[in-house]
Amino acid sequence: MTKPFYVSFVVPGHPFGKQRSRSTKSGRHYTPEETVSYEATVKLLAMQAMKGRPPVDIDVGLMFVAVFPIPKSFTKAQRAAALADDIRPTKKPDKSNIEKALEDGMNGVVYHDDCQITESGGCKKIYGEIPCVKVCVYDRKAFDISVVIKGADLDTALTTTKESENV
Repeated sequence: MTKPFYVSFVVPGHPFGKQRSRSTKSGRHYTPEETVSYEATVKLLAMQAMKGRPPVDIDVGLMFVAVFPIPKSFTKAQRAAALADDIRPTKKPDKSNIEKALEDGMNGVVYHDDCQITESGGCKKIYGEIPCVKVCVYDRKAFDISVVIKGADLDTALTTTKESENV
């Protein structure tokens, strides 16, 4: 039996959300350079994670954890609460814009088009020591997303396949 599809990677640095397209005075529309650069970084990291495999043809699920730096203004108590996941970031970028930037950056590398993403769960914004975005794309039919929703981390959830639960 073949191993179910699963790929994960980490985008270092502060989480970044897709920005709206802009217009010039002449009416030409363009994507802001910051968005283009971030999506290119995601694409490169996704290519490395795919290790030469072609984009998949299946419907997939997407999970990510956006880790934001703890504000320097936090007290020791707030810092401890943030690290314990009792406080979460409620600032920009919002979760949906982070997700859009990741999806577009993986187009043509992990999957042919982001319309293949039919499940997106376990996506969250948290505080942590090292800002980054942890990304995982998986075979929706082989992995049980409910394990993540119940609070397991990405690695634990993705080692719990639907098939192994039925054994």
